[in-house]
Amino acid sequence: MVPSGLGLGLGQDADPAQAGIQTTVLVETELSVGQVALTDGGKTLATVVPQGGVANTLVTLSDGAVQLQAICTDSTTGAESKSNKMMLLVDSVPPQAPIGLLCQQLPSTGDVQCEWGGALGAAQYLLSHTDASGVTQQQPPILAGPPGTSSSAMIYRLAPGSYTVFVVALDQVYNQGPPAVTTVVVGP
Repeated sequence: MVPSGLGLGLGQDADPAQAGIQTTVLVETELSVGQVALTDGGKTLATVVPQGGVANTLVTLSDGAVQLQAICTDSTTGAESKSNKMMLLVDSVPPQAPIGLLCQQLPSTGDVQCEWGGALGAAQYLLSHTDASGVTQQQPPILAGPPGTSSSAMIYRLAPGSYTVFVVALDQVYNQGPPAVTTVVVGP
């Protein structure tokens, strides 16, 4: 599992029309650095000439674990210095839709119980509901259980009316899958 902030998904893709995830990498250097090579596990992704102590370039990363490192070459001495390696997870595949969303009102209340089957690739779920006037409210994120398990959540104190309920799965780099959708009618 990649710690929060160390993954790249579709939301960080600069050009979704291209294969892989395109993202800008910025490296701050000493002013004497004349060249920065960006590598992934020893393979050079790009070579950049810094301007005013900053090197930035667009790189394309493939799905999977990426080990980014900057190798800076001093323009005067030719000496190289290497950054620490930064591990990233690159993921351009969103999770599947939750399976079998079912929502029902609990007797004599405005509370609604929702249940659904797990979505392949889900790390968490977002549950929201829209009333007849088009107002949407989102619940706090719900952590996904192990693959193959179901999840459930409550929506509390709904006024009488018809509601459209949506559940979407998010993976560990926040790619969003397609929604599961159902309608529930809350009576008095």
